[in-house]
Amino acid sequence: MRTEFPDLEIDELADYYERGEPVVGEFMRSWDAIEAYYTETKGGDYFKAVRGLIRSMREAGYDRQLRAGQSMASFGLSRSHEQGLREDQPRLWFDIGPSEMDVDANFGDGELLGHPVRLTAEVRKLLDGLAQCAID
Repeated sequence: MRTEFPDLEIDELADYYERGEPVVGEFMRSWDAIEAYYTETKGGDYFKAVRGLIRSMREAGYDRQLRAGQSMASFGLSRSHEQGLREDQPRLWFDIGPSEMDVDANFGDGELLGHPVRLTAEVRKLLDGLAQCAID
């Protein structure tokens, strides 16, 4: 479309739809929004820790596989096609403090309590498990 209509302003999300990757585009947009939320909202050390974790996850490519969101003070990830979750949808919730976090998975057996706020092998195992769940 950009070639045919060079003067037309086209959102980046349209590129994903044109390549046949609409879900990837929607997932990436959710990460952009969650990153903006934790950047624009004042939250001190807590939000600084969350931003570092988000950056690490994005660098590892999880933004192409998982939808990001937040509810109250928690950062969440899912394979939901749309924003919002049903009770039965697989997800990870990260309750993050300035120096440690609790990670709760409602699929398989996974929970981390008092874990460092870093993308560790244990966190990657949970993320990889979630990425294997069907998009719903």
